[in-house]
Amino acid sequence: MIPSDIITEILSRLPVKPILRFRCVSKSWCSIIDSDDFIQRHLRQSITTYSNHSIIYGYMLTGLRSIDVNSFDESYAVQSHAVQTPVDFLTSDYMSNSCNGLILVSAKPLLFLWNPFSRRKKILPSASTIEPTTEHSRELYGLGYNSRNNDYKIIRVVEFRNAAQQWINSKTEIYSLKLNSWKCVQSFPYPLPLSLGNLGIHVNGTLHALVEDFSLVHSNTSIRIVCFSVEEEKRYELMLPTYIPIENVKLELHMLRESLCLTSISKSRVDIWVMNGSEESWSQLLSVSRTMIHPAPVPYSLMPLAYSNNGEVLIYLNASFILYDLSRNDFEFVVVSGLPMIVDPMVCIQSLVCP
Repeated sequence: MIPSDIITEILSRLPVKPILRFRCVSKSWCSIIDSDDFIQRHLRQSITTYSNHSIIYGYMLTGLRSIDVNSFDESYAVQSHAVQTPVDFLTSDYMSNSCNGLILVSAKPLLFLWNPFSRRKKILPSASTIEPTTEHSRELYGLGYNSRNNDYKIIRVVEFRNAAQQWINSKTEIYSLKLNSWKCVQSFPYPLPLSLGNLGIHVNGTLHALVEDFSLVHSNTSIRIVCFSVEEEKRYELMLPTYIPIENVKLELHMLRESLCLTSISKSRVDIWVMNGSEESWSQLLSVSRTMIHPAPVPYSLMPLAYSNNGEVLIYLNASFILYDLSRNDFEFVVVSGLPMIVDPMVCIQSLVCP
């Protein structure tokens, strides 16, 4: 008879799919796998070892695919797999960020949390009656996690614009999964980010958005990072590194292995910066000629996604994946089977977290 602690340790290192199959072995195994302690242990193990991570991509209307991040360590040709979705998506539907294996999906009139690996979902209650009042107004969402009380929260920002598309103000609401309710909080002080990114950059319990203060246009401080603490439900700001130019560049925020990441694309160069803690800790990950990795005119899509075990950086580049070798300053394109065009990739940890 294998001791239960040994069984738990072995199971905690496995991907979600085989774990779910092992629920059928016995009642005791099922009880272990379904327990909150095991779900959190499996999640911590995957985060600490950076294992059981996948990339989900594709058009919501035509179907989503997934790729195991570890498969990029083995070959420059990887296999993708179809992702079974909980509803039939429309072109207007929207996926926010991933957080501990959960993805927030807006498929109006539904808003739900979805775990694509356990295939569980939870339809959320409607927010308040705050809705965009004109076709020029819009809303964005971000999903975050409060580790102190094990609660998932959603920030919803609705902005209001006039017929001339001039920003008027914004309203902000927070949903708590533990309380299953919405409440209004401090308003978002800037127009919602357009080309600068979205609200879904979640790092260490904080949501981040790159915004522009139009009262300070052409100033080095006009673009800044607005942060929202999921635990404290308070907003604060981070400044960009002073040596990053903001004129005639495309700036975007991303997350790269639990660190905040900034991409800067100009007509001549591509730079990727990583913040390893405080705002004074920005360091340059790579800086290359734009034409070295792609001859397309600016702007184009570039998103750092993950590190391989070989020390390469997996980057989404104009509907393709490349593996960039930092030591050799060289890269290789990755061939992906399945959907020929890579769109809207998102790194998602395979977890058992229930929405």
